[in-house]
Amino acid sequence: MSTPSTKREWVSSGSSGRSHRTTQVRLLRKAGSTDFVYAECTAGREGFSFPLKLAGGAVTIPQDGSEHASSIRRIFPPDIAAALNADEGRYKP
Repeated sequence: MSTPSTKREWVSSGSSGRSHRTTQVRLLRKAGSTDFVYAECTAGREGFSFPLKLAGGAVTIPQDGSEHASSIRRIFPPDIAAALNADEGRYKP
């Protein structure tokens, strides 16, 4: 999978006490009412990022650890799964 030509990114920021929060989301593919995205969230100096599937109000994220690659293959279309498993960081927003 090449870097998507259709790319939606947005930043949602807010403050909670002394911590500044930011979320960025990159659209990997839209298939009907399902979006496959990569999200990156930060709060102060800490943060996390992961690919996810949004479908009908449900959010599906891959498992951690030894099940990560196989759960990506179950959640995402084959070309996206292969690209994420090869170089996941490339698709961060």
